[in-house]
Amino acid sequence: MENTLIKHLLLVQKQAINLVAEKPVSSDSPGAKSRKSSTESGFSLLEVLGVMVIISILGGIAVPTWLGFANNQKLQTSIRRLNWAIHSAKSEAILSSTSWQASIREYGGRVQVAVHPAKTPPGQLPEGSWTNLEPGIEIDNRERNTRNKYETTLRRVDPDTNQVRNAGTVYRVLFNYQGCPVYNPSNFCTQTSLAAKGRIAIHHPEVPGQKRCIIISTLIGATRIGQQQQRPDQNGYYCH
Repeated sequence: MENTLIKHLLLVQKQAINLVAEKPVSSDSPGAKSRKSSTESGFSLLEVLGVMVIISILGGIAVPTWLGFANNQKLQTSIRRLNWAIHSAKSEAILSSTSWQASIREYGGRVQVAVHPAKTPPGQLPEGSWTNLEPGIEIDNRERNTRNKYETTLRRVDPDTNQVRNAGTVYRVLFNYQGCPVYNPSNFCTQTSLAAKGRIAIHHPEVPGQKRCIIISTLIGATRIGQQQQRPDQNGYYCH
């Protein structure tokens, strides 16, 4: 959509330039030449240049504003897609009475999410199992905030074994057969802990200060969507 706007502005500017190029030249006297040229073309050179300046100014204002709006919409769409995946994993776990999980990864320059049984490692899923988030969206996991916290705290797992690893490349939200967030697939709800809770934050690099996050806020798997705030919460996270 943003590309369409830019192309439209460039087209209008090109048409204005063509008006100057197509301006007729008369062999009449200088005074008559000026009057005839003005009458035939409909626009003077000064008027055309004025239009071009206005178009350039409006383009400089409209394009960044539109891009910011479009990228913010990508954030909103992506966080809803992630939230849907996490809720789907919980629902499937309860319906099937087996452990299910939502797996999240960065692959090929895109953030992707998949919902699948916990017995199947993420690395063994068919490519068609993964759903892309919007282009340009990134997992916010590269830098600590001013309270020395990472805004993303979900467990990382090895994609080939589905075992928790600090160097894992896939984030996991795991639910047992009762829909409780757990650390291991075989854990009961009474065995869950704060370690099974977590959060994931996403952002668009061209929309600073507009993080979105999903927080697993209770030990029975309740989730909520948050966004970046000016002040951190009591745990030191700015996305809440």
